[in-house]
Amino acid sequence: MPARDPAPRGEAAGDVLVVLLRGVNVGGKHKLPMALLRETCESLGCADVATYIQSGNVVLRSILAPARLTAQLEAALGSAVGFTPRVVTRSADDIAGTLAANPYPDADGSKLLIGFMTKRPARAAVARLADVDVSPEAFTIIGSEIYLHYVDGVGTSKRLAKLPLHKLGVEVTARNLRTINKLLEMARSL
Repeated sequence: MPARDPAPRGEAAGDVLVVLLRGVNVGGKHKLPMALLRETCESLGCADVATYIQSGNVVLRSILAPARLTAQLEAALGSAVGFTPRVVTRSADDIAGTLAANPYPDADGSKLLIGFMTKRPARAAVARLADVDVSPEAFTIIGSEIYLHYVDGVGTSKRLAKLPLHKLGVEVTARNLRTINKLLEMARSL
C-alpha cells in the first residue's frame, strides 16, 4: 500500500489514539528509533504523531479504525526494521476508562502495571489464571486489560513476575501507571 501524505500537525484528522508497541528497545533488543516510528505512523496518514520515552508509546490522530491501523503499522514496521512488533491500539476514551476501572486505586503508581492485551481473552483462559496464587501481590483482569499490583515493587516480585500470562492466549504489553497517565494527558492535549 503506498504511503499517504500525513495531515498537517494541529489539524483535526480522525480519532485520537494511543498506540503501544510490545518489546521494543528493551535490553538492547528489537531496536526501533522513535523518529522512525513517528515517520511510519505519518506514512500511514496519521497526524499529530508524538512518542513518549523510548519504549514504543505513541499518541496520534488517525482516520483508520484501530484494528486497521494496528495491522498496517505492524506490517510497515516489520518491513522497515526486520522484526514485527506487536501493536496494541486504544482510543483516548478507552485509556481513560481503563484508568477509571483500576481495582487498586490506592496502589503506589510505581508498583502497578496495566497490561494491554491484543484482544479480549477467552473466559476459559481467564479462568485458568483465576486460581493462581500470587499473594501478597495481586492481579485483576477486566476486559482486555490486566492490572498487576506488585506490592513490594516490580523488581522484587517473587510470584507475580512468574504469572503465566501466555495461558491467556493473547499477547500483552504492560505500562506503569505514570506512563499511562502521561499518555492520556498527551492524548487529551490533541
